[in-house]
Amino acid sequence: MKNQLKLLFTAGSIAICLSCNNSDSFNHKKVTDTSVEKKDGHKEISKDVTAALDSVLMNCRDYAWFDDGWFRTAYSGYVYDPELNPQNKIGWCDVVLICNQSDKVKLQRLSDSAMDRQITIVNKMDLVNIKDSFNPIIFVVDKTYLRFNKDLELRYAPNLPYLRKMYQYIKSDGRWHFSDSIMITKEEDDSRWKDEKLARAKL
Repeated sequence: MKNQLKLLFTAGSIAICLSCNNSDSFNHKKVTDTSVEKKDGHKEISKDVTAALDSVLMNCRDYAWFDDGWFRTAYSGYVYDPELNPQNKIGWCDVVLICNQSDKVKLQRLSDSAMDRQITIVNKMDLVNIKDSFNPIIFVVDKTYLRFNKDLELRYAPNLPYLRKMYQYIKSDGRWHFSDSIMITKEEDDSRWKDEKLARAKL
């Protein structure tokens, strides 16, 4: 089984969680999304947004396995909090690492203990290996929509209505692209919209 695990992914380090601890100072510079429409319907995005998305993918370490065929941010996602997560400069993120079909089938057959070991491997993958091994999608609520409340466990959270964006890493050109967005007016619409997008993104 150990050999089988090694075939699925190479060790490195992966992204999306509450527990990123790093001494990097928080950058208050506004991250703007100047996207350019492409023929395939996706939009190229600015260098600032690209760097922010890479940072999210590189610094988070809290994934869980979903039998739909992906690893996904556990619990509240990768939170925006300048004190706790100074690397996250874009907003509240829900990161999804979609597996290809052959890896999905192998992972679905793993025992619970083997899956725990696989999750540990995924949580240690580096940025290059993440992009090579998965098809990453990041759903973002921009920090401009987040409000601070020191008394809540999630100290930076959005008030309705808020804008949810979807970014997708496209392997064919090695770039992040803006895929879609929705203005959320009811809380249940957020998860429903993300589920619909993920269903279409399955490989």
